[in-house]
Amino acid sequence: MTLKYDPEFKEAAGSLLTGLETAPQIPPYDIATRRAVLPALVEQAMGMIQLDESISRQEFTVFSYDQALIPVYRFWDRNISASGSALLYVHGGGFILGDVKMYDKSLRQLVKKSGVQVFSVDYRLAPESPYPTPVEDCYAALQWLYSRAAEFSIDDARIGLMGESAGGGLVAGTVLLARGRQLAPPIAKQILIYPMLDDRNVDVIPGVEELAIWKSADNLTSWHALLGDRRGTAEVSPHAAPSRAKDLKDSPPTYLEVGELDIFQEECQSYSRQLKEAGIELEFHLHPGLPHLFDILCPNIKATNAAMEHRIRTIQQI
Repeated sequence: MTLKYDPEFKEAAGSLLTGLETAPQIPPYDIATRRAVLPALVEQAMGMIQLDESISRQEFTVFSYDQALIPVYRFWDRNISASGSALLYVHGGGFILGDVKMYDKSLRQLVKKSGVQVFSVDYRLAPESPYPTPVEDCYAALQWLYSRAAEFSIDDARIGLMGESAGGGLVAGTVLLARGRQLAPPIAKQILIYPMLDDRNVDVIPGVEELAIWKSADNLTSWHALLGDRRGTAEVSPHAAPSRAKDLKDSPPTYLEVGELDIFQEECQSYSRQLKEAGIELEFHLHPGLPHLFDILCPNIKATNAAMEHRIRTIQQI
């Protein structure tokens, strides 16, 4: 079967797709160019989202495992009372780029639609801060949120984690880290949006690569930045690449989605099977004809609206 874009996505993303097709391919390991080019795509898409000033943002600093201070942001709707639940959101960017401010509008939108307050961590990026720093920063933010739960009117048994792309991989890694360290109460839910889970996924996937937004060279670059020469070896920890986990028992209830034209779709389907085999409550969605970042690049198409409805419902169930 020949793979092809969802027609509405293809129409909405037409100029973007044309630009990507005609632009020179960024070579593997060229982090500087990726940092210059890829955030511009996200920022252009974020321009389609109206800033909701009814959502407040507050910055805190948290000590990480190495005593470095990292920023954590709280987003909440000052016009409604706290629901008792909370979400720690981890942004994407292939471990090498991005920050919370880049996702400010979408995080405010998440709060507005769900009624749940959202926290987000500016974890340090690779290669300047390779594994284990990014996942340890996320875990430090989670521990801090647990410790301050009462102050923010949060029930610490109702804290969920959510992330997209590399952020989804960091969420899954943080969940495994929390399980091993017996964090209590356990994390209420993990919401994984096309998560980046497997450092071994660096080969071209015929039929998908040609339509992919995030390509095999991008994946190789990012995993090498995070892991260096350990990438692809037996030395890689599941806390870095969650697909390496041999047992996912005691994971929280999980929501996972990925596009059919995403190079992560095979690893995401495999991870979903592992979760089911471990007896974990799972909701899985495979979106036909959609690539990586489809929702960010085309926020107003039917497929994005449907995905957002699923995500908001899941957040509200925490």
